[in-house]
Order: sequence, then C-alpha cells, then structure tokens
Amino acid sequence: GVSEPTILRKGRDIVVELPGLTAEHFERVKKIIGRTAQLEFKICDDAAGYIARIDAMREETDRHGDFDMVVSLSDAVTVDQFRRAEEVGVTNVLTMPWVYYGGFDLSLAQKLEGMGRFAEEIMAPLTS
Repeated sequence: GVSEPTILRKGRDIVVELPGLTAEHFERVKKIIGRTAQLEFKICDDAAGYIARIDAMREETDRHGDFDMVVSLSDAVTVDQFRRAEEVGVTNVLTMPWVYYGGFDLSLAQKLEGMGRFAEEIMAPLTS
C-alpha cells in the first residue's frame, strides 16, 4: 500500500511522491498521472487539503486549464457527503456502490441491486 503522499513544487513541476509502490504499480501510476491528475484519498477533508495544495502549486507554476481530481472516498455515502466532495474540488469519484448496501463479498445480482439503489438514492438527487 501507499504511505502518506508528498506533493511538492520543483521549479515549474509538481512532484507527487507515493512511497511503498511496487515497480508494476509505479508504472501504472505514471500512465494515469500522465493523462490526468488522479489521486486517491480516504476521506473528503484529506482530499480538500491536497486539492488546495495542488491548486496553489499550479498557480505558483503558472499552470492553468482543465484539471480533474479523481478520488476514492471512504466517507462519502450520503448525498450531502458527495456534495461536500464536489464543494472541495473533487471532480470525479471512483466508487463501488454495492459496498454501501452489503459489503464487498456479494453476488453479482446483489452488486447490481446495490448499484441500482445507489443510482436512485444518491445519483438522482445529486443530478436533479
């Protein structure tokens, strides 16, 4: 697993250090970050802090334009929590919605049911 990430400014570059990665994971992360900024955090407030730091570094290095923040949040399970994530700058969330309704060890039918519930209970109110 990855320990606490370090994000620094080095000249005009933004350096993201992710200790604890295997060589295989390192190559995967390089490909992902090369396409879009994509970081993973555990809770919304952590994401907010990192987004603020990244925004400040982008401003300092005169980097402008579209910037996506894709995260996996363990504390976003209600409509209000997903709205909070959006308010702090999260643009995309990776999720396994069936986990909210029954955990990881579910049948495909149970996972599909969880996805349906998530669409009705969380996504519909967020997009209306």
